[in-house]
Amino acid sequence: MRLRHSLLILEMKPQDGQIDDIIRLSAQVVTGLVDLLPLGHPTRGVALAELGKLLCVDEPKASSEELEKTPFPPQGYNRLALAKDTLIRAHGEVQIGFGPGGGDLGDEIHKILENIEREMAVYRKGVNNLRASAATAQKT
Repeated sequence: MRLRHSLLILEMKPQDGQIDDIIRLSAQVVTGLVDLLPLGHPTRGVALAELGKLLCVDEPKASSEELEKTPFPPQGYNRLALAKDTLIRAHGEVQIGFGPGGGDLGDEIHKILENIEREMAVYRKGVNNLRASAATAQKT
């Protein structure tokens, strides 16, 4: 399964529509590794980081029928929140596996987390602006 996962990532093209399939497979790999390897094992940290990075990529909107059929991974803001949680977990594991800071992978995860936080802040600001506009429109 790990080899298939690696091959799918290597051949992934954003327009393929396979990103969600790759994320589901990556989640299965992480689940298996978490069951087999101890906390902080470098392989676990790398697999979690891969899953978190994949979750940062959002698939174009799926139809409501497809979303009901396969609710994982989530879409939009919830997907970004899951990516953040996964990368925080990965950062903790790579700090155990690779030492304080987590080495180069830890630095990369930290940068991605900063970008995610900025993107989530922009989303929250947009939602707040929409709510304020709707409230203003209802008053008039």
